[in-house]
Amino acid sequence: MGLVYKDVGIIDLDGSVVVQENLLLTYKPKIIKLSREPNLKIWTSLADYQSICQKLGETALGINFLGMGEFHHLTYHLIKNNPAQELAVVVFDNHPDFLPTFPGFISCGSWLLNVAMLTKVKQIIVVGVTELSGLQNLDSALSFAKFTLLVPKSKKIKTAKVQVKYYEESELLTTLEKSLNISEVYISIDKDVLHPLDSLTTWEQGELRLNQLITVLTMLRTKFKIWGVDVTGEYGSMLYKIQRIGEKKATTLNEKANLLILDALFRGE
Repeated sequence: MGLVYKDVGIIDLDGSVVVQENLLLTYKPKIIKLSREPNLKIWTSLADYQSICQKLGETALGINFLGMGEFHHLTYHLIKNNPAQELAVVVFDNHPDFLPTFPGFISCGSWLLNVAMLTKVKQIIVVGVTELSGLQNLDSALSFAKFTLLVPKSKKIKTAKVQVKYYEESELLTTLEKSLNISEVYISIDKDVLHPLDSLTTWEQGELRLNQLITVLTMLRTKFKIWGVDVTGEYGSMLYKIQRIGEKKATTLNEKANLLILDALFRGE
């Protein structure tokens, strides 16, 4: 098993990854630089989304860094255009990202609803969610049959229209492995799933420790065929290489996490 494709890419919309010099030197990623797209950040119409995605051209098929979590909905484009015939999508995120937005729009909090509509996507597992507000108000007209939430036992959901499995820290590995029904996997990581000691993002952060994530990625790489990976959850910098002190601290911490994620995915390849 392991990675089907081994290219590394950066879709550069906010300058948050291209300042991570050790990552660039070690992996020499393909960088797709887009002009600032104010219509894409957080949410956008599907028409604008499709227009922006057309500008990307050929993205790396292996591992893509998307920058801040405000651009997580680019994952839909990557999964839609992935050549796999069937997929289980495993998302590490502090937010469920399947909360409906306005009709005709897609957002960084709704994109998994679009992914669920793809025929080749057979199941979607979201791991590490602790920001649970809104789940009790999910639209009953929508189908959530493909979804499973893996939630720390320290959190409880009163009502939800999706399957929920609770886990202790020591149970996460086996719970995820047993939940996967097929061996073809796409992985999406938003680093806001991580504890603030391991990553700094622009959103509320979860409880998952980086060493837990690395252990789970190692299991997935060993036992499943990974068709693609993307990583979001950078802190961001509107100043590109001229960063303020807080941004430099966040970049250093996030780059360390990104390098450990890459090492876990490439180890043994």
